[in-house]
Order: sequence, then structure tokens, then C-alpha cells
Amino acid sequence: MFKQIDYTMVVVSDMQRSVEFYRDKLGIPLKFQSPDWTEFQTGATTLALHGGGVPATAPPAAEPYQASRQLLNRV
Repeated sequence: MFKQIDYTMVVVSDMQRSVEFYRDKLGIPLKFQSPDWTEFQTGATTLALHGGGVPATAPPAAEPYQASRQLLNRV
């Protein structure tokens, strides 16, 4: 059993649009931003966006870009 989630990384295909969503829509303060890597100030757990995701070929209207999630935790 793990005690907490230390790190969450989301692979995104559109970094600027993703940053705008987490920062402007969800209100999460920005810690660091670059074209390929962004982190948010989320307390004990780091929320990071990693560029390089591949957009879906025909995305549904509600999801304009594809993202994957990766959780890293302390055991």
C-alpha cells in the first residue's frame, strides 16, 4: 500500500491550451512553464504536463486533444 501520490504527469498534445485549462479554468497556480514541460503549484503532489502527446485523428467535440496520465507514488 502506498502513503501518497507524489507526482502526476499528463502527456499533452497542445501545451499552451493545456496550461490555459489547468491555470485559467481550474485555477491551479503555475510553478514553471516551458514548451515541453510545465509544473503547477499543487502542494505535496506535483502536477506536471509533458509535451509530445499525439492528437487524436478525429477528436470528439468535448475533447479537442488527447492526453494520457501517469501516476508515480512513494511506497
